[in-house]
Amino acid sequence: MQKLIAKMQHQSTLPRLRVQTVALKAIHDYMEEQGVLQLMPVMLSSVTDPLCHSVYDARIEYLGQQLSLTKSMLLHKQAAFVAQELEKLYIVSPNVRLEKEECRTPAGT
Repeated sequence: MQKLIAKMQHQSTLPRLRVQTVALKAIHDYMEEQGVLQLMPVMLSSVTDPLCHSVYDARIEYLGQQLSLTKSMLLHKQAAFVAQELEKLYIVSPNVRLEKEECRTPAGT
């Protein structure tokens, strides 16, 4: 916890957060002006994109259901378009891929 607090107190954190906030606001404002709807990121799901390479499948059990850490929002984007009459959609989302060592690219490539 002390490392986290120290990181949040570092002199570079506040300027980075300001840049991030301004950038995200600009993205959201622009997308709204263009009539693009936002889908919030799905972090845990009963289904996720299997990807085309080897990754660790991070899973938890919750209320008797197996949930996977979402590796990509591709399936959820596709499902949203099929389930709704959507024309435009965006998601600001992290991709958490626990890639295996054999997938690692050499530094500098």
